[in-house]
Amino acid sequence: MNTINEILDYKIINISEFSINVYNVLLVCLILIISRIFIFLIKKIYQKKIINSAKTEERRLNSVNKIAKYIINVITVFIIIQSVGVDISLLLAGSAALLVGIGIGLQQIFYDFFSGLIILFEGVIHEGDVVEIGDLIGKVKSIGIRTSTVVTFENIDIIVLNSKFVGHNVINWSYDEKLTRMKIELSVAYGSDIKKVKEILIDCASTEPETSNRLKPEVEFIDFGDSGLKFYLHYWTDKIMLTRWMNSSIREKINEAFEENKIVIPFPQRDIHLAEKNK
Repeated sequence: MNTINEILDYKIINISEFSINVYNVLLVCLILIISRIFIFLIKKIYQKKIINSAKTEERRLNSVNKIAKYIINVITVFIIIQSVGVDISLLLAGSAALLVGIGIGLQQIFYDFFSGLIILFEGVIHEGDVVEIGDLIGKVKSIGIRTSTVVTFENIDIIVLNSKFVGHNVINWSYDEKLTRMKIELSVAYGSDIKKVKEILIDCASTEPETSNRLKPEVEFIDFGDSGLKFYLHYWTDKIMLTRWMNSSIREKINEAFEENKIVIPFPQRDIHLAEKNK
């Protein structure tokens, strides 16, 4: 028994009045194991609940799961500090002035940190959502406590500060409805058969594999342009990240169909009238 006590009391680190013995190390390992078990159980409960959950419920559970993990990790850190003999209250009191000075210089980091908490609590942005922030459009790959990762159309990972999601206008293309309406703008020459043009456009969009069958494409005659008749082709899709390539494929089909049906896509032109001066 004395031998076990001696082993547990053996000091691994001994600096002035601060020391860490074998007992402290074993206690820290035990605390880490218990915290990992809690996180594992939360993950299992989360996975079990999302199997039959609706999309909105799944998103809420995902946010709760992440927040719970952050809370457990923070509590674990405080318990470990306390277990090695450090008085947290004295530590916080002694470092208060230092924390104020550091806080002034780290305002942006704190802003990003609390923005991450707001994102998780509000649940308006989730992993897998397609978002637009200014000129950046992409799919949210992961949401961290300070930064998030957005994958662009070019499959490039962009690290975005969470404050960008909170302090700016953000378009969430996946927020409520998976289907999103996209549009292609085009013109045809004056004198073209409008009904035929509409039939061709609807057919080209309908035959694109990634467009929705639930909501049919529509054609809007928007204006009499300077060089031709202007139209919008609207179609629906749940593959937002593929719209660039879908638009390209649909335009190719439109071009081929217009050529087959002798429908001309106009180019900018101006009529110039020259008046002859009387001598």
